[in-house]
Amino acid sequence: MEHALYYYAAPVVAAALILYSTLRRRSAIQDLAGPPSPSWIFGHMRQLLLPLQYGAHEFNWLNSYGPVYALKGCFGQDRMMVADAVAIQYILNNPNFRRSYTEDNARNLISGDKALNVLKGNDHRRIRSALNIGFTAAAVRSYYAIFKVVAEQICEQLENFPSTATDVCSLLSAATLEATCHAILGRPTQDLGEEFAANNREIIQLTASHSETHLLADAVGSRLPTWLWRAAIHPPTNPFAVARKGKSLGNQVCGRIVREKREATAQGLETGSDLFSRLVDPNNSDTLADEDLVPQAAALLVAGQDTTANAISFGLLELAKHPDFQNRLRAEIHSALGNNTSLAYETCLYSMHFSGKSSGYTQLYH
Repeated sequence: MEHALYYYAAPVVAAALILYSTLRRRSAIQDLAGPPSPSWIFGHMRQLLLPLQYGAHEFNWLNSYGPVYALKGCFGQDRMMVADAVAIQYILNNPNFRRSYTEDNARNLISGDKALNVLKGNDHRRIRSALNIGFTAAAVRSYYAIFKVVAEQICEQLENFPSTATDVCSLLSAATLEATCHAILGRPTQDLGEEFAANNREIIQLTASHSETHLLADAVGSRLPTWLWRAAIHPPTNPFAVARKGKSLGNQVCGRIVREKREATAQGLETGSDLFSRLVDPNNSDTLADEDLVPQAAALLVAGQDTTANAISFGLLELAKHPDFQNRLRAEIHSALGNNTSLAYETCLYSMHFSGKSSGYTQLYH
């Protein structure tokens, strides 16, 4: 009887596999060259997101397969790695390319469905066009005083650190949040409240944490319907609670700041040159209503904080590994800015600190 079932079942399974292979949409990524997948369950995700050393595999893949190559995600998913700036620009600006559902759902959870990094189409273009007023060359120059003060604070803290090891990541994360709060909201971090700052630190830690469980959860989440994913974010687990609290606090704090700026503007008072002050200015043709403006704060603060801190951290790491670059950079700074400006001295401290203290880049936490 068992043999009979086997003989009947085998052709059915074979036919099902053939039908699946025939009807399954073929991915264009399958035609790209790429490294062989080490695992069907994890694909290349462990190598890509959980390496012992950052970039341990990507540079080898780039050298072997060029700026565009195929990878495997979890459960055999086809993925493509793009390291070409022109190609990335085309993808980001082409409506035929869609963001992953997992990223959209995570951004929605943290920033809300009206944030710039969640909006699409005409709504995205309208908000982005309005926000551009804070990122022109003139606007960026107006932030010089803010960045100078924050740079002075960083240098002072670095000089007071122990000589054995320096955790630059946490220091720079706090500093970039301070600079971003001033540039975006026109307020120091302390004005946003300790509860907001503490929750922000938790969000940064959560977004920076990765594990094999996270990889599998992301892979499963990307295949869930949007309504089911959103329904699943309400359990009282810590990550979801932190994200929900962050969005709520962001809307409360930033809503208060916007109201204060509108009241000051109505009274003819100067509110500052920060982004939100520009966007509540009635003389600005691209001014935004509160329901459009307030949700942008959380997205801008998170986007402007850790990305900048990470870029500076890796820059410092490379300077620590290459003292000759430090010397050339120090000479260029003094040549461009002169010895009479304090900024030249402050900037030099970044590189001097890591060559004069500790015994090499291995002392850095990263």
